[in-house]
Amino acid sequence: MRDQDWMALAVRLIAIQIVGGVILAFSLGFAQEPPLLVYAASGFAFSVITVGVFILIDTYACWRENGASALSYIVAGLQRRKHKLRLAGAGLTLAIVQLTILTWTKGTLPLVQDFWADPYLAEFDRMILGTDAFRLAQLLPGGALIDRHYNTWFPWLAVVFTMNLFRDPSDKKSQAALSFFLTFALVGVLGMFLMPSGGPIFYERLGYGDQFAGLNPPQISSMASDYLWAKHNHLVVDVASGISAMPSMHIAMAMWTYLTLMSISRRAGVVGAIYGILILFGSVYLGWHYLSDGIAGALGALGCWHLARVPNRRRVDAQDGEPVTVLR
Repeated sequence: MRDQDWMALAVRLIAIQIVGGVILAFSLGFAQEPPLLVYAASGFAFSVITVGVFILIDTYACWRENGASALSYIVAGLQRRKHKLRLAGAGLTLAIVQLTILTWTKGTLPLVQDFWADPYLAEFDRMILGTDAFRLAQLLPGGALIDRHYNTWFPWLAVVFTMNLFRDPSDKKSQAALSFFLTFALVGVLGMFLMPSGGPIFYERLGYGDQFAGLNPPQISSMASDYLWAKHNHLVVDVASGISAMPSMHIAMAMWTYLTLMSISRRAGVVGAIYGILILFGSVYLGWHYLSDGIAGALGALGCWHLARVPNRRRVDAQDGEPVTVLR
């Protein structure tokens, strides 16, 4: 699949989400503005950093080769990469819009239905583990370190997504790119309405009792939960706002980064697997998610990964002479 093909499919997927989100918001009387500008500013900053990395690479190459002019190396490098830079810019723009849709749609969740699934998800964890998942996780020390690591999730995702954009065109690259948007749309935007829950960290605030009172999340998670709860109470949509635990998008996108890195090389996949396991552990340790949230998120991302292969298969069948229409 060409870059233009997966990008066209991503645009259509985003358009469907926008139309559906607007209809839902209008029917609920939801008048909050999507935080597009703030996310766009973050995306612009990340783009500047990306270009800066290439400038540093070319400057270092000039120094290694004793070049006369670092500027000429930089200009030549940017010229050589101009196609990939344009593609990366378009891909990051789509990712910003997708992230905005998820955040904005999450703001409508409390208006659609209550967080009714928490007691059932908590009971499921106890049924398969014999106790609450966080109690087993917190047998290990290092809460502050786990807290900091868990909050590296978004930069890690952004780096792997950008790495994939700069790969040469291939079916694996297209599968990774398309599955990114499928996971956000199906697991994130649609999935949160299937079993709405707040997670252990909000269990008591949602009125379900003090079963998770022993969590005592470290500083970053404690501050983040207070921020999210305040936005939730006032139905305010802001950066990274909204409460939704099931399925876990942290784990879903950790699975996506693992699969993407594995499609690059096995060594990179091992790094992605270790990182993903640590994110899963942190999500339970800190009380953001039930173990079942992580299982659902990982399985959902895996399903989206395989679903993203369908356009590639149709293209191959068409090339073999089968009467199949290619999605373009």
